Amino acid sequence: SLLLINGTLLPTYAALAQQPIKDAALFAKKQRLDVVMWGINMPSFMVYSEKIVPRRAPKPGEIVLTKVTKLEEIASYQPIFKKYGIVIVRVNALKKNN
Repeated sequence: SLLLINGTLLPTYAALAQQPIKDAALFAKKQRLDVVMWGINMPSFMVYSEKIVPRRAPKPGEIVLTKVTKLEEIASYQPIFKKYGIVIVRVNALKKNN
């Protein structure tokens, strides 16, 4: 049964976990977005988007790829893309403590 899990379930899970990042990257590429990666480490985003993406906190006016849970640290944003907890938003303003 361990062989079944390693041979079937894990690759399927990995593909499903990767799909939102792939979709976000292809969306960003199609829309020609300059994105900053924040609070998430997904090097595959750069592969799929065919662009170098800096990993750092966003500044107002920038477009950020992050997890939906990080949005509470942003005072104001405009949603651009959302899928399974992965989001791309335009940052309008950060909260004062950031």
